[in-house]
Amino acid sequence: MRPLSIDCDAHKHYSQLEVQDANGQVLNRARLDHRPGVIASFFSRFPSGTPVAFESVGNWYWIADEIKAAGCLPLLTNPAKAKLMMGHVNKADNLDANGLATLLRIGTLPTVWLPPAALRDQRELPRTRMALCAMRTSLKNRIHSTLAKEALSPEDGAELFSKRGRAGLESSLSRLPQETARFPYAPQFSSYCGTIPRISSSGGKTRYGKMRSESNHSLMWAFIEAVIGAVARHLAESTVWILSKNEPYREPSWFSPRQG
Repeated sequence: MRPLSIDCDAHKHYSQLEVQDANGQVLNRARLDHRPGVIASFFSRFPSGTPVAFESVGNWYWIADEIKAAGCLPLLTNPAKAKLMMGHVNKADNLDANGLATLLRIGTLPTVWLPPAALRDQRELPRTRMALCAMRTSLKNRIHSTLAKEALSPEDGAELFSKRGRAGLESSLSRLPQETARFPYAPQFSSYCGTIPRISSSGGKTRYGKMRSESNHSLMWAFIEAVIGAVARHLAESTVWILSKNEPYREPSWFSPRQG
């Protein structure tokens, strides 16, 4: 059998594959959904040691393992160099798959070192710890900043997150001013949160515009996200009843606009 060149253009949920023979003739194109065993089953039909090119995307670990388990040779590709060498003007899955398979066939595929599975696991441990430590530092800095705005840093100079400092952290947080204490009426607080749209009323006509940008963006985001979730649940439940009972949609009583 003539030598084959195979590319696996991997994405998050699927991979686009192309198989070429020694003359560049495309023998097969396939799209495989990412499920355990699917990639290994596809490559098991090819001779042992068949080279397979794939790019170093974020989820390539298990793809490399399944290619190797099928008896083929996984070749990790440098995506930046490969893109320059392919020279494609347009971006498409089939073009990428064809370009990498062509580079592999003519012997110019820019490969990088493929660490073994055991070493990959060892490298992931410190990387995960670094990411979690960065999150911890960010949260601590946020708490320090909030307390410093109100001059609530530990009076005895203790480290805020030490055993001694944590004892006073709860009391410091309880002394922060309440956000709603300065709003005597609910509509004022709603305006501060940016949940009231701009209003243009003239000549007996009223028009409602966009939400105000001069607002507390954090509170506006929180309230809008909560409303989206509540409305989405209401629509999902309503859809079930409409389809099961074959009835038209009716506004719930609590959703009816107020009169007067």
